Amino acid sequence: MPTRGDYHGASLTGTRRRTVPETGENRELPPGSYVFQPGGEMRGDACIGDVDCAPMFSQSFAAGFIPQR
Repeated sequence: MPTRGDYHGASLTGTRRRTVPETGENRELPPGSYVFQPGGEMRGDACIGDVDCAPMFSQSFAAGFIPQR
Protein backbone atom coordinates (compact mmCIF):
# COMPACT_ATOMS: atom_id res chain seq x y z
CA MET A 1 0.00 0.00 0.00
CA PRO A 2 1.44 3.42 -0.90
CA THR A 3 2.52 5.78 1.82
CA ARG A 4 0.67 9.09 2.02
CA GLY A 5 2.38 11.56 -0.28
CA ASP A 6 4.45 9.14 -2.36
CA TYR A 7 5.51 10.87 -5.56
CA HIS A 8 5.86 9.34 -9.02
CA GLY A 9 7.19 11.37 -11.92
CA ALA A 10 8.30 10.94 -15.51
CA SER A 11 10.11 13.24 -17.92
CA LEU A 12 8.21 13.41 -21.20
CA THR A 13 10.32 16.06 -22.97
CA GLY A 14 13.37 18.10 -22.03
CA THR A 15 15.86 17.30 -19.29
CA ARG A 16 15.22 18.04 -15.63
CA ARG A 17 17.73 18.29 -12.81
CA ARG A 18 16.50 16.78 -9.55
CA THR A 19 18.14 17.96 -6.33
CA VAL A 20 17.76 16.26 -2.97
CA PRO A 21 18.52 18.98 -0.38
CA GLU A 22 19.32 16.57 2.48
CA THR A 23 22.10 14.85 0.54
CA GLY A 24 23.04 17.48 -2.04
CA GLU A 25 22.59 14.82 -4.74
CA ASN A 26 21.87 16.10 -8.27
CA ARG A 27 20.56 13.83 -11.01
CA GLU A 28 19.78 14.68 -14.60
CA LEU A 29 16.53 13.18 -15.86
CA PRO A 30 16.36 12.96 -19.67
CA PRO A 31 13.10 12.17 -21.51
CA GLY A 32 11.77 8.78 -20.49
CA SER A 33 13.20 8.95 -16.95
CA TYR A 34 11.07 7.80 -14.01
CA VAL A 35 11.47 8.84 -10.39
CA PHE A 36 9.88 7.63 -7.16
CA GLN A 37 10.08 9.58 -3.95
CA PRO A 38 8.66 8.51 -0.59
CA GLY A 39 6.17 10.92 1.00
CA GLY A 40 7.53 13.65 3.25
CA GLU A 41 10.90 14.06 1.51
CA MET A 42 11.90 17.40 0.00
CA ARG A 43 13.23 17.78 -3.52
CA GLY A 44 13.86 20.43 -6.11
CA ASP A 45 13.41 20.09 -9.87
CA ALA A 46 14.61 22.46 -12.59
CA CYS A 47 14.39 22.31 -16.37
CA ILE A 48 17.87 22.47 -17.92
CA GLY A 49 18.98 22.73 -21.53
CA ASP A 50 17.39 24.29 -24.58
CA VAL A 51 14.24 22.15 -24.77
CA ASP A 52 11.22 22.96 -22.58
CA CYS A 53 10.38 20.31 -19.99
CA ALA A 54 7.09 18.47 -19.91
CA PRO A 55 7.05 16.39 -16.73
CA MET A 56 4.17 14.20 -15.59
CA PHE A 57 3.48 13.81 -11.86
CA SER A 58 1.30 11.55 -9.76
CA GLN A 59 0.83 11.92 -6.03
CA SER A 60 -1.57 10.29 -3.59
CA PHE A 61 -2.62 13.55 -1.89
CA ALA A 62 -2.84 17.30 -2.48
CA ALA A 63 0.45 19.16 -2.17
CA GLY A 64 1.99 22.52 -3.00
CA PHE A 65 3.87 23.00 -6.24
CA ILE A 66 5.80 26.15 -7.08
CA PRO A 67 7.12 26.16 -10.67
CA GLN A 68 10.37 28.08 -11.15
CA ARG A 69 12.35 28.85 -14.26
